[in-house]
Amino acid sequence: KLDDANAAANRLQIRLKETEKERDEAKKERVFATTNHRKEVETFLNREKLAANMNAKYKCEIESLKKELQISETSYQEILQVIDDEKDQLRQVYDSQMTELKKDLEALQEQSKEASKYEGSLKDLENTANSLKE
Repeated sequence: KLDDANAAANRLQIRLKETEKERDEAKKERVFATTNHRKEVETFLNREKLAANMNAKYKCEIESLKKELQISETSYQEILQVIDDEKDQLRQVYDSQMTELKKDLEALQEQSKEASKYEGSLKDLENTANSLKE
């Protein structure tokens, strides 16, 4: 019986060691699982932080580009206004010069008519003078 008891005690000791080993393995697996989960959460949080930083950076860049575009649009509008003003000024100068040229043309036509009258009168006088000489 003592041998049976020793054998049972040995089996029990072996079983206790196996159970302890299984618990240690289970504990290791839980620690590894917890560590892996913590790393995954940290990675996720880091990605979220990075994404938030990138979003903030992109928002700043977009705002900057909007300001540049607005400045460009304003400059473009100012340039168009200067061009329109210049065109209006040139049109006014053109209209003024055309009016002046029309007046000059009318005056020259009037002078031409007057000259034609005098020319006709001079020919009449020449003819009269020539006939008197004869």
